Amino acid sequence: MSRKALPAMCVALMSAVLLVLPGTGCGTGEKEPPEVSRAREAIEDAWGQGGALVSLSLSLFSEHPTVPEARKHVFEALESPSPAIRLEAVRAMAAWHDPETADRFVALLGDSSPLIPLVAARALAEMGRDDGAELLRGAIRGPSGVLQFEICAALANIGDDTCLGKAERDLYAKDDEKSGAAAAVLAAYGEKARDMLRSAIRATRSIHGARRAPVITALGKVGDSSDVERVLPFASYRENVLEVFSALADLGGDRASEYLRSYLPLEDKPVARAAAATALVRMGVIEQDVLDVLGELAHSDEAAVRYRVASGLAGSPPNDDVSAVIAGLAGDPDPSVRKAAVMALFGRTDAAALEGAKLAWEAGREAQEGPAYEAALKALTVAARVDDEAAGALLVGALDSDNWAYVIEAALGLLERHEKKQQAPPAS
Repeated sequence: MSRKALPAMCVALMSAVLLVLPGTGCGTGEKEPPEVSRAREAIEDAWGQGGALVSLSLSLFSEHPTVPEARKHVFEALESPSPAIRLEAVRAMAAWHDPETADRFVALLGDSSPLIPLVAARALAEMGRDDGAELLRGAIRGPSGVLQFEICAALANIGDDTCLGKAERDLYAKDDEKSGAAAAVLAAYGEKARDMLRSAIRATRSIHGARRAPVITALGKVGDSSDVERVLPFASYRENVLEVFSALADLGGDRASEYLRSYLPLEDKPVARAAAATALVRMGVIEQDVLDVLGELAHSDEAAVRYRVASGLAGSPPNDDVSAVIAGLAGDPDPSVRKAAVMALFGRTDAAALEGAKLAWEAGREAQEGPAYEAALKALTVAARVDDEAAGALLVGALDSDNWAYVIEAALGLLERHEKKQQAPPAS
């Protein structure tokens, strides 16, 4: 959303009003850094214009639960007469996973909008509370009859088995979507569903081909080392091989590592090679031969191979060499690869994460939509969590963007960094 679309007079008037509002850093005690004041003004500027900017702000607030301005406006929006705005607000609050908001969710169980109580009930269940369990039980299937993973996973979290038997039956449905959703739901039930998935993977007449892939993935999530031999035979099927590699990464063990290593020399199978190398990294097998393959494939001429490296490293253990590979891909010429790399940087706060954020930001800062825009936007979120002055400088520069999403995200990042400093214990 471009800021250039706003009349200059409106922006000037809004800024003038904000200068006298309480809580903006003016005349309220110790003077705060100028970039923090600018960040507060940017948030209030966007919020004050209403409409689409309120919805945009609420969607971005979901990533910043520690920012007081974000919390203030989300709580304010919960009281909006607009069901759409209340829904955006409750979704943002749910993304925080903050137990201190539980009472607010309980109050929302009686909201007049049909969707808001359901989101509130799910958020409560994710916190381990069963206040809205009955609402969830009545919404386990979507319009097409497919089990809803987020609803069922929330019920599983509070020990409610409503979805368990239904998922076991759906696993054998002829409808691919229904069967795949059932496998994902069973994974949410953990050990309770382990034997169900083991039985399904043996039922090759009922579940075969691409329909087997979700079962393999699910068994990887809930299984143990004995399940390595159960999934390995399906690596010989092209439609299952990548899911087998992912399952092996989850199951772990020497046998899994040995099998994945067998793919590292296969230069004629670059996508499978990338999947095997990244699976090894996720297992914690970060040795030089694995790093050498990753470094080579990260420079492949094929975007699909580079994408497989970037996406496959998401959630991998902290490691400087791995971070460096991801950071390089964050500046990739292909926007989809950049986006995958930035998402893989989430949770990393090392120097490479900052470098990757810079690369993705510079490559996509003019983008208004699509993966280039999404990569640049998420790069600002990554930068906000890196404790380095250069990260703060990147965010300050983004405040001058013509794109409101970038401005709001940069402002939230600066405020998050400021709040973290304020909460830090004094140096001894």
